Amino acid sequence: MQQFPAIWVDGERSSALPIPDRGLDFGDGLFETLLLREGRPLLVDYHWQRLLVGIERLGFPDCRAVVYERLMNACSHLGAVPWAALRLTLTRGPAPRGYAPPPDARPRVVISAAPLAQDRTRFPEAAELEWAEMRWGAQPALVGIKHLNRLEQVMAAREAQARGCDEVVMLNQDGEVCSLAFFFFRDADSHDGFEDSPDHQARAEGPAEDAQNADELTTDGSVAVGQQDREDAPDAGRAVHGDGADGIVDPEPVSYT
Repeated sequence: MQQFPAIWVDGERSSALPIPDRGLDFGDGLFETLLLREGRPLLVDYHWQRLLVGIERLGFPDCRAVVYERLMNACSHLGAVPWAALRLTLTRGPAPRGYAPPPDARPRVVISAAPLAQDRTRFPEAAELEWAEMRWGAQPALVGIKHLNRLEQVMAAREAQARGCDEVVMLNQDGEVCSLAFFFFRDADSHDGFEDSPDHQARAEGPAEDAQNADELTTDGSVAVGQQDREDAPDAGRAVHGDGADGIVDPEPVSYT
């Protein structure tokens, strides 16, 4: 019987992370969180594109073939699970102490997966949102990749936890809306539609393609993506929110063989 969470380290089932590892020491790595339906990763092409950008940006050696092989191996063990969340973590691997990356880095692939109870083809209940006190920092060199440094998200999640809400909406240093997830805001006078005005769509971190392919979840096929000032954003109490494991329907499958 499959035990969860299921964890693979460099392709082998494991329950421990070998150390030293630069991902643990310095956050020197990348990750992607994928939604799986009966072992098939959804939106894998967008996740893969962003991962490749991160590999190049951080100067990792070419490890694409190995990463993809280990991802597909993990997915092959999850075919009996209706819905699962899979996290793929790629670190620069072991190295001597010190910030400077080793010239002969050996990237490490850590994959964990666990079942999801909710049918991801259905919208979740409306989320209760509040504004975060924590402001999002800016580092242009790291924009657009999912690196392992997530302290801003951790602190924002603590805020949500302390306030008893589902999510907090974050602002950047200029007061623009930037969120931990993407949001679809319900029309206040409608129970079955979602607003399609740019002023009613807030999107921040992660691939914009996730939102662009969410048209199967809207009533009229239109989705707007972009940053909004706080005063232009909709009332932060009427929203359905999501992330990489929240039911975006996959486009046509993409092969990497």
